[in-house]
Amino acid sequence: MKRIRANFVRYGLAVAGIVLATVIRDRWDVCLKDDHPFVFNYIAVFLLAWYVGSGPAWLAWFLGGAVSFYLFVRRPLYSFTVIDPRDYLDITSFVVVGVASILLIQQRKRAEQRVLAHQHKLRSLASELVLAGERERQRVVLCLHDRVGQALAGSKIKLGLALREAAGTAAGRLLEEINVLIQEVIDETRTLTVELSPPVPHELGLEKALAWLAEHVQQQHGLKCSVESRGPAITLREDTSVVLFQATRELLLNVVKHAHAAEAKVVVSKEPDWVYITVADNGVGCDMAAVARSPGSHSFGLFSIRERLTYLGGRMEVQTEPGRGTRVTLSMPAAADPATKGKA
Repeated sequence: MKRIRANFVRYGLAVAGIVLATVIRDRWDVCLKDDHPFVFNYIAVFLLAWYVGSGPAWLAWFLGGAVSFYLFVRRPLYSFTVIDPRDYLDITSFVVVGVASILLIQQRKRAEQRVLAHQHKLRSLASELVLAGERERQRVVLCLHDRVGQALAGSKIKLGLALREAAGTAAGRLLEEINVLIQEVIDETRTLTVELSPPVPHELGLEKALAWLAEHVQQQHGLKCSVESRGPAITLREDTSVVLFQATRELLLNVVKHAHAAEAKVVVSKEPDWVYITVADNGVGCDMAAVARSPGSHSFGLFSIRERLTYLGGRMEVQTEPGRGTRVTLSMPAAADPATKGKA
């Protein structure tokens, strides 16, 4: 039913366009006289082909040609005889130019549809790559925890038993040093596990994950970091949450490494169709033109974030000036998670 209604509107626009073109041509008859009988039909056909579709454009081409011929070309009145040779040129031009315009625009529209379909496939592939990368990181984390971590913990326990037996001896002192080294490896393994794939985004959602991230960055790097949430609560797709969380983490690490800032703030703003994350700091800022020319890791990190967002239909905007800090806004379509969409 909706398709029938849409087609009715489209072809109704074609008829209305030809009526309007005919009325305008009739009003301009004093100026144009017998010249250019199809001039406004050209415009109507072109606009309909571009904005409405080839079907309505063909209808407009046929009706417009017939009506304009009947009203402005045929001579004498009440006959279908063409006397002026210029009329043959006008008729031929209208037929050729009208058909060519419709066919060319139709071909362009089909090419645009192919490009849009290709972009949709690229976004789907990018989404799958994001999820595949996250699953692989989770697999590595489980391997570190279940195998390496358990093996180190077991070694530390057995080493502790050996220390009791060798207490006060040279071998005991050597075992104590080895025990300290093993504890450092265990701590590094735990840190690496958290850095590779924090469990918070998968367990608590994006907003609580960002709150955990801010606290983690503050504890690890001494950067005062806060998170503010605006708008209603929404449930995002897993790939969107993962990309936004990873991008925000990279931006905060950039602040730690390059901004020389004392404070950073993360603001999460939500709308029905979009989610925005703004990361702002009070650091030294930078010249984006100079950063773009620089081959360093800072420019590559921003480029990587921008590309990942673009592949999923998002975008990134950077506002910065030397001495005035940096403000980065991440925007992503807030498509609901299919698993929860039906429950809403």
